[in-house]
Amino acid sequence: MKIDCLITTFNDEKVINKCIESIPKKILGLPVRIIISDDFSKDKTIEIARNLLKGREHKIITSESNKGVGKNRQIALEAVSSDYFFFIDSDDYLKESNFTIEQEEYFLKSDMIFFSKLVPYRNSQVNFEKEILQISDQINKEINIDILYFLICKYKLRMGECWGVIFKNSIIKKYSIQFIDAIVGEDVIFLLEYLLKSKTWSFYPKIVLHKTYNLGLSSYIGDSVTKSYLRILNKSFSLLQFEKNKLISKTKIDLYKFYQDSFIRSVAIHNFFSKNSTIDNIKECKINSIYKNIFKNNLNNEIDIKIDRLSQDLELCLKKIIDSDKNIKYCFWLASPLTFVFSRLLFLKHNIKVSVILDDARNGTYNLSNQDFIPIMKLDEFSLKEKFNFRFIIINQSETLIKKLTNKTLLKYPSSEVIEMVF
Repeated sequence: MKIDCLITTFNDEKVINKCIESIPKKILGLPVRIIISDDFSKDKTIEIARNLLKGREHKIITSESNKGVGKNRQIALEAVSSDYFFFIDSDDYLKESNFTIEQEEYFLKSDMIFFSKLVPYRNSQVNFEKEILQISDQINKEINIDILYFLICKYKLRMGECWGVIFKNSIIKKYSIQFIDAIVGEDVIFLLEYLLKSKTWSFYPKIVLHKTYNLGLSSYIGDSVTKSYLRILNKSFSLLQFEKNKLISKTKIDLYKFYQDSFIRSVAIHNFFSKNSTIDNIKECKINSIYKNIFKNNLNNEIDIKIDRLSQDLELCLKKIIDSDKNIKYCFWLASPLTFVFSRLLFLKHNIKVSVILDDARNGTYNLSNQDFIPIMKLDEFSLKEKFNFRFIIINQSETLIKKLTNKTLLKYPSSEVIEMVF
């Protein structure tokens, strides 16, 4: 038996070295084969990978055109020939912890095995992993899947990724689980479908996945993202349709609703942007017309109502942000799609340019146009200009995170104004 490690790449010459070198030669006592599926990189990603993989069992798949992240993940998945596999993003890396684990082969009985994860701003992950260790008498004990459903909902864990999870190839083949063709969120619906088909899981803290938050696809906003999330939402209906004639536990229903609400929220955010954009060649996104093409028999008035309600909440958030004082300078916390939506709308419709996006896990820029951009930096790197009043804006689903960032901001700038909004 072996474990395949799947890495999807696209112009990753700056990060692929650290990723590949971090992958152990054995995990759970099984040899690891590395599969790289490259999405038409124009840099030296593949050249670097080939040099690093000399002497290791591996397979490199290249493409003659850019397929997109969803199709590229599917290509990697179809190359799996081992009994088990896991994904790691090309800008992430693994480390072995100090946990001593006996009888590692016991884990292989589980339908899915989770690595420990260090994810910026995801405090719920830490609490989630603490409770796992409390629940299980032994670290390597199989856990009923309903307990996982419960814990995800309890901690509102944004477990929307396929990386850092060991999957069973037999389950993938039995239920024909695939990645859908979407530019964002393709791994969320993949994981949800696998979760719904699984019966047991376990936690393997010996391996720790370190998540590096590059901007990547999180900076994409507008119609194309809306359509991707609508496809994901439609797929979620199909998953429930498949289960409806079975005896479904309450925890499974709660998990399904938790994920579906997150899909609806994403649709609402990007649809809100599209409807409020009147320039920059961005057309209004008409949700109902897209429903006809994507949803077919899954049309649901309840979703329309939820999207409208969330859009109204976003309108209120936008009104709260805007101020007539010309001396006000805006600073947003967190380089997230929601921040990018508001930053771009302020720029397009109100001629307001956000001064900086603060994020202690990311650095870089967010481009508003060919000439205008917003710097992204850590709070410690940012200094206020005294002649302006600064307004710090924090919008997030987590009240705990909002309070933490507010306290951090006011500790450094006690006289500054902070606007907190839960969405």
